[in-house]
Amino acid sequence: MIRAWAAAIAVLAVAAAGLVAVGFAFGNVALLLPRVPPRSGMDRFLLIVFPAACMLEAVLASLRPRAAPAVMLGVEGCLRLLASVLCGWVLIWGSVYLRGEPDWLHLFAWAVVTAAVWQAVPRRQSSRGVAAAVSVALLATGVLIVLGGWLKGGLGTLPFAVATAGLGWRTRDEQLREVVVGCGTAAVVSLLALGHFFGRVSDLQAACVAGVLVGLTLALAIWRPKRSNGQPQS
Repeated sequence: MIRAWAAAIAVLAVAAAGLVAVGFAFGNVALLLPRVPPRSGMDRFLLIVFPAACMLEAVLASLRPRAAPAVMLGVEGCLRLLASVLCGWVLIWGSVYLRGEPDWLHLFAWAVVTAAVWQAVPRRQSSRGVAAAVSVALLATGVLIVLGGWLKGGLGTLPFAVATAGLGWRTRDEQLREVVVGCGTAAVVSLLALGHFFGRVSDLQAACVAGVLVGLTLALAIWRPKRSNGQPQS
């Protein structure tokens, strides 16, 4: 009798947890549904900026094996800088930052830093740990945005964090993982920009998240090759 009650309670607990998870997932989906035409920075991020970043990462991943590393590095840097300038302009379109006399130096500095972070996170032969680090950076960005008072923007990072961690961990295709890492990094820097311009994320807070992301992913990328063929290093 006791075992039957325990089994019934366990089933109810699992069912309740499942319902909460499903409700949470549907709530996030409903929260992220963009309006057409886009009316806010988050709408423009979902409809324009993130799809454009994914397309750019897919193109670069397909070109990477066919070009010399030095040449590809320059091409990637130039394209990401151009994309950061254009995407930053799209994100703040129609806002007070483009009215009157915009602070172009501040906006361009953010675009340059965004491109530098986007470029610095390693993609070539990215490990699962790199994808996990990008996912953690997305969660940290969400926490900063929520603490800054923008609930929708903060919760909006959760689906990207889960997708980056899940796809990066499960896939065995190195090229696909490179695309996942690149898209996740683009989401981090874009959401940090949204949190800064439309929330209360300071320059220092954004720099801390970006710096930890770059440092951790570079450390993981450098550490991975030492584990070659499963043989211990002498």
